[in-house]
Amino acid sequence: MNADDLKKRTKRFALRILKLVSALPNTVQGRTVGGQLARAGTSVGANYRGAKRARSTVEFISKMGLVEEEADECCYWLDLLSESGRSPLQAIVPLRQEASELVAIAIASGLSNSAWAADEEDFERLVDQSLGASGPTLIGVRIDDKPGVGATRRDPVQIRERFMLGLGVREAL
Repeated sequence: MNADDLKKRTKRFALRILKLVSALPNTVQGRTVGGQLARAGTSVGANYRGAKRARSTVEFISKMGLVEEEADECCYWLDLLSESGRSPLQAIVPLRQEASELVAIAIASGLSNSAWAADEEDFERLVDQSLGASGPTLIGVRIDDKPGVGATRRDPVQIRERFMLGLGVREAL
């Protein structure tokens, strides 16, 4: 999948979210959840487009973090709809799966680009933020550690592949 494919995928996701939202009941609950879901679902694609136009790696990572947050928020609202029993599961389940995959893609994209960070501490901080973890040994992302021999070399392709496999996504970007 290339950048244009992901751009189209996020747009299709937004359109599917809008279709689901338009079918929600016109109640306080339907309007509340629908409004939140519509905002989050359409923000995924908008923020991805912004990430594609980033002027620096740091800006790209930041924008992909927004994509991750908005896609994860969609997961929350879709879970809420699913558990409320107010919407048909056949409409929610595929959207929930797509939102989860978009979260994984956003995390992996941000990590692969953060691997190019020049400062080792910045790299560790970015990985920690992306994974919600702490400490220097995150899911084996340190490549070729040699204690006492200068800086650690990191291979962004291996980092992304290991991370995506950890998420259960077979095809990394």
